[in-house]
Amino acid sequence: MSRLDRGLSPAEQDDFFVWLAAHPDHASRLEQCRRRWRRLDQLADWRPEFGVEPNPDLLAPQKRPAWRRLLAPSLLAAACIAMAATAWFRVDAGRNEPVAAVMAKPEDRRILPDESVMKLHDGAVHTLLFSRSERRIRLERGEAFFIVTKDPARPFVVEAGGVTVRAVGTAFNVRLGGGQLDVLVAHGSVEVVPPLERIGDSAVTLTPDPTVLGASQRVSLSLATPNAARRIATLTRREIQQTLAWQHGLMTFQDKPLAEIVEELNRLNDLQLVLMDDTLAAMRFSGTIRSDNLDGFVRLLETSFGAEAAADATGDIQLRTRVGSLRQ
Repeated sequence: MSRLDRGLSPAEQDDFFVWLAAHPDHASRLEQCRRRWRRLDQLADWRPEFGVEPNPDLLAPQKRPAWRRLLAPSLLAAACIAMAATAWFRVDAGRNEPVAAVMAKPEDRRILPDESVMKLHDGAVHTLLFSRSERRIRLERGEAFFIVTKDPARPFVVEAGGVTVRAVGTAFNVRLGGGQLDVLVAHGSVEVVPPLERIGDSAVTLTPDPTVLGASQRVSLSLATPNAARRIATLTRREIQQTLAWQHGLMTFQDKPLAEIVEELNRLNDLQLVLMDDTLAAMRFSGTIRSDNLDGFVRLLETSFGAEAAADATGDIQLRTRVGSLRQ
């Protein structure tokens, strides 16, 4: 736990993977230890100046209702999932109901009710609003990256500083701060729509033309003059990686296809991984890796997933299923 907290070196990460694979109980035991460690955070409420010993009930386990103690573990897990879905996904006659604004913690990665992924930079504040017809997130401040699950019937909308960013299935970054809004598209395309513009003192409003961004494109808008002419910049792969460098760190995946994991890693690293066959791409992975330790991840695929790796002419790493491998 201490090593994970400070960040694993490449060698330690390799050892960690070996330990996780050694027994199916190791992952659940680690999560149990994490939960207990988080409980110790409550000691921050102890004020030594008011007593030489902490409050007796500071770390006392919370009493659970009798019905929870009687539930079978699997039934309890299903109930928790249902309650979580209810808390995150509120629908009321097509009207959006906001979930309370939440401030992000470092390396905050969340799976949304529609299976989209939201990564929040430290200090980002957002409000989640989902309805039957629309998936909407209001970014109050800070920076967030979104990997959107395709659903043409329910557009994915990020609202920031009065500007809306619409997508169906794509990956893009939004940064709000300093009176400016920056939108960068890593994959797919988005539509950036400034707020309605009032004409003089009349009640007449003008609907501004949207700006359509494709992959590797970025636009910056001044919130003081959001309807001014907008310049679209096309970024190199290195510039995109520098912009998204804040996402580097521990990444936890639960039963994700390797194709999706490789796509996320490639977005952050200059060295690219290339999956050469569908069998390997469809294999599923659960675990925690460092986004900047591709060598360790490749060794894991070779030792545990029956993959073989070879550099191509550009220096990128091609991964294919090893001949004779029985791994499925």
